[in-house]
Amino acid sequence: MAELSYVHGASSVPLVGEPIFNNLRRTAGRFGDRDALVVPHQGYRATYSQLVEQSEEIGRGLMSRGVEKGDRVGIWSPNRHEWVLVQYATAAIGAILVNINPAYRTSELQYALNQSGISFLVLAAGFRTADYRAMLAEVKGSCPALKEALVLEDGFDALKRDAAKTSIDELREREATLQFDDPINIQYTSGTTGFPKGATLTHHNILNNAFFIGEALRYTEQDRVCIPVPFYHCFGMVLGNLACTTHGSAMVIPGEAYDPVAVMETVQKERCTSLYGVPTMFIGELCSRGYMVMLGYWNNEEATRQAIDAARWMHTGDLATMDEDGYLNIVGRIKDMIIRGGENIYPREVEEFLYGHPMIADVQVIGVPSEKYGEEVMAWVKLREGSTIPGEELAAWCKGKIASYKIPRHWKFVDGFPMTVTGKIQKFKMRETSIDELGLEKAAGVRTA
Repeated sequence: MAELSYVHGASSVPLVGEPIFNNLRRTAGRFGDRDALVVPHQGYRATYSQLVEQSEEIGRGLMSRGVEKGDRVGIWSPNRHEWVLVQYATAAIGAILVNINPAYRTSELQYALNQSGISFLVLAAGFRTADYRAMLAEVKGSCPALKEALVLEDGFDALKRDAAKTSIDELREREATLQFDDPINIQYTSGTTGFPKGATLTHHNILNNAFFIGEALRYTEQDRVCIPVPFYHCFGMVLGNLACTTHGSAMVIPGEAYDPVAVMETVQKERCTSLYGVPTMFIGELCSRGYMVMLGYWNNEEATRQAIDAARWMHTGDLATMDEDGYLNIVGRIKDMIIRGGENIYPREVEEFLYGHPMIADVQVIGVPSEKYGEEVMAWVKLREGSTIPGEELAAWCKGKIASYKIPRHWKFVDGFPMTVTGKIQKFKMRETSIDELGLEKAAGVRTA
């Protein structure tokens, strides 16, 4: 069978040829009283008419602060309703929104601010253990383009008040100058082969990406889409938010970051019809119930209570997924999971990847303490006979093939692994040894979750 090298074809559905805010306004004209944005963790709810009105208010506030068409406005925040308002406000006034990863630290923040020339930065006070204000204070002196920074917790209400200094007619005049092929968004790559690159996207790019995703998912105004994925990424901002607003669907945001319990509660309470996520979000603990479950542990009530709940479900401690036919795939153990800077890392996934290196005969991946990230990834490697390779080369081999945060920070080359008498690898002993050898006793006192 011949393989194709080029495919093209006409679509029965035309491209959307308008700026983003014009599209939002049209959606509000059709579905103004329907929910547009629901953020339970902030107690926030807005209809489409309210979303347009509030986005215009923020847009006018930004204009009053001197933001011009083409200026870069950065946003550094986890998922909040203000993120969405800034997204549509910048689209209304023709400013270019620059998405900044909430996981960025000082060097990455400084790079993004300078590389894109951000003049106005909207930021949260912090996220998880990260103090955004302190990090900004550390780098702002070396960011000459940055004129103003607005902290959401302190300054968002003042920005709304400043809207009174710019009339709605002035906003409309600005909006009338926008073209569908104007740049409107910069999203940074992960930087696997060097510094991150800023992908510059137009209204036309992301509006049509979103529209056709919504078409493929058959979204209508009846849909309520749960979006636990991050807004800084195209999955959240474009395939999530914009796909909803091009079809009149409701954006439902369960939390600042992924929390499986919050997601499930939100899906149920808000009657969501669609749920976004990545494969690791759907990993859970394997539980079983029925004839095969033991009575309990002999003469050990505490261990029994931990293993078997009141409904007689036995919690195995295994992490697993289940396919549509009911088949299970065990992906690891809960106690082995690594949490690095809030990202869940499954050692077995990294191990399976590393087995692909021709010099590696066996490998075990563990988490070791880190004062900065809570935990870092470490690999204990058994090389094939006669092979030698430094850890730096193995790390370089990983780049671009797996997510950067999954690449081991520490490498230890061994002839074998500590095991029980039944042949089970004792990862807790590996962790103890690694803490001692790496001098991580102080970091071991830092909470990792």
